[in-house]
Amino acid sequence: MLLRFRVSNFRSFGDKTEISLLAGNRDSNHKNHLVALPEVDAKVLRTSVVYGANGAGKSNLYRAIRFFAGLAMGDASRDGKIRFSSFAFGDNVGAVSEFELTFLSGGSVYGYSIDVAQGVITAEHLAKLVNGRMESLYDRIVDGDGRLSVSASGSLSEKEKAQAFVGAVNTRSLLSVIGENIPADQRSRDVNAIVDWFDGLLFVGPKAAFAGSILDQCHNEEFKRFSEAILSWASGVEGIDVKENAVNEGQIRQLISPSKAQDVMEAIHQQSVVHLKNKAGTEMKLIPDRDGGIRTMELKAIHRLAGGKVGILDFGEESDGTKRLLNLLPALYDLLKHDRVCIIDEMDRSMHALLTRSVLRIFLSHIGSGQLILTTHESSLLDAEIFRRDEIWFAEKDTKGMTRLYSLNDYKKRTQATIRDYYLEGRYGATPQDVNSLSDIQGGARQ
Repeated sequence: MLLRFRVSNFRSFGDKTEISLLAGNRDSNHKNHLVALPEVDAKVLRTSVVYGANGAGKSNLYRAIRFFAGLAMGDASRDGKIRFSSFAFGDNVGAVSEFELTFLSGGSVYGYSIDVAQGVITAEHLAKLVNGRMESLYDRIVDGDGRLSVSASGSLSEKEKAQAFVGAVNTRSLLSVIGENIPADQRSRDVNAIVDWFDGLLFVGPKAAFAGSILDQCHNEEFKRFSEAILSWASGVEGIDVKENAVNEGQIRQLISPSKAQDVMEAIHQQSVVHLKNKAGTEMKLIPDRDGGIRTMELKAIHRLAGGKVGILDFGEESDGTKRLLNLLPALYDLLKHDRVCIIDEMDRSMHALLTRSVLRIFLSHIGSGQLILTTHESSLLDAEIFRRDEIWFAEKDTKGMTRLYSLNDYKKRTQATIRDYYLEGRYGATPQDVNSLSDIQGGARQ
């Protein structure tokens, strides 16, 4: 579970800002939303929702966590440099960008941070909560002359320590080098817990396409029943069918754009399974057979019609809301089955407000340790019947163009109106300016 994330000098985040999922002590509602932390008298929230106007930086929070996860577990460099958009409106040439996560994995609390400056990692720290205090597992620092210094605790294996010197690259995290070069059965318990946590992160963007995940699980009857139950209730889709066809290379080239054909056929020749969209926007799966043949798998929606008739549509022909729900289902299923963290940007995209509320209630009614973090514009979710006050966060830009994050829990509790009413009145900020006419906008532009 994610406990805290801090970031600075990344996109609209200038000065260091943070979001915390540690529960406050001012709200006694929804105790089932809380998970106890080991070793300390604290609890972590199972969900957090971030509101804000267009351009306020909500999506940059999603991008920052996703970028940091990629930096932690892989090679985020291009042309020998770690490249990303730093804060644009300040004198930040050469400034350090800082990323820091505190999280719970394998029954232990860990802290992990990376500093990046001028396209290279200048510092990397990994620590573990032991007897109520954070103790270093390793510290890796590059000084101004490019000299590397590393210190590691005894809890790391000798092979893990060796990677700090043998495999160290200034554009790669030590964690990613260890994860890539040392098999899981030869890694320390702590490193495995940390790698597993990062590997388990789920990211769902506004345009994410997860139908391929449903195709992967088409033989999982439990997942199929789960998906069909929600789709039937929410969209009128009574069932899911997977259509399989044998095709040849010529037929595949007719299905997809010429720009993709070469890469797709190379993957097929290497016996790799390929997920893609065809020219009509249909998500499909290409599976090479050992005998040289190729099969396609396509997802179909079954509708029950009047008189007991059945209608079958390609999922590409369903509404945007149905497709968005379909794309969320694999992540929701994973959260209900496993202790994973899912971060969704614009969860309400193309979905009715009542449907979004219901999906959240399904997750929150489940007793478990899965965690959901989402950004949204949907003000109807600002409801104490759904969320605790410390689960609600706002994103707003200040006069310097920097995004700041702050919690509803920072405000005195009001009882004479709903949270949503006060938000729409602008009392919490993080809303667009309210105007009545074009002349109001033009007048404001002239001031």
